[in-house]
Amino acid sequence: GGGSLLQNVTSRRSLYYYLAIIFLALVMRKKVMLYAQGIGPIIGSVAEFAMRMIGNHVNLITVRDQGSLAELARLGITKPVIECTADPVLAIHPVDKAAGRAIFHAYHADGAEPVVGISVRDWQHETHFKEVMAEVSDRIVRELSARVVFLPMQFPEDVHAAESIAERTHEPCTVLKDEYTTSEFLSLVGNMDLMLAIRLHALIFAGVMGVPMIGISYDPKIDRFLDSIGEKPVGSLDDVTADELMAEIRRKWNDKAVFRKRNAELLAKLRDLAARNAELALHLIGE
Repeated sequence: GGGSLLQNVTSRRSLYYYLAIIFLALVMRKKVMLYAQGIGPIIGSVAEFAMRMIGNHVNLITVRDQGSLAELARLGITKPVIECTADPVLAIHPVDKAAGRAIFHAYHADGAEPVVGISVRDWQHETHFKEVMAEVSDRIVRELSARVVFLPMQFPEDVHAAESIAERTHEPCTVLKDEYTTSEFLSLVGNMDLMLAIRLHALIFAGVMGVPMIGISYDPKIDRFLDSIGEKPVGSLDDVTADELMAEIRRKWNDKAVFRKRNAELLAKLRDLAARNAELALHLIGE
């Protein structure tokens, strides 16, 4: 388990590290399940061969999206039992919003204004999106009379990314600078009226808490998750524009109740699929 472990885009070495763990488990005759994985992208003939050889010897594979299912088929991994489920995080139930309100209060970010959450990360050497996000943050404050709060999903890296954007803004915004638990993250997101995110789990948490979301793509996993709930990303890190983002923000802003209802219905189905991962794992252990 663990998200998108089996890919070689963020690191060429990590794929072989995780395949080595699986190989050792097979050598020791342990049962192996790939638990709700996001598969790929896997680039290069050697990496594809290693993935195919080891992947065809595990007992069970569940993937969190149709794109990962297609990647397994492309790699020629067909021998294990394979099932498309959903990200395990989607099995989490909504939490109380009090903890999030308390954090907002500590940062002097509470009050009557609606809140737009922004979750960003650094990616390779991209800087274009930071200029865009700074402009969008300013326009949200001016045009929607809303408060902008940057939420760090990964600490401390995302704090630095958010601060580099905040430095480019002209209107006030809040950067949360602490490390939070999963429950606190959910509570924080639940206090937001809209979530604009590059981070996958910021989008997933928005779904869990019934908050309308807008995603910007940097990896296929963003596109795949949004597709699973009938959404599409608004551009990618290297080509997104402030006008495109603001047009989508206004669309979601004006019909927040509609998007909350639609997302809730879709995510109820995904929650059942997320729980299916555990059912299959327990069945494999019990065999």
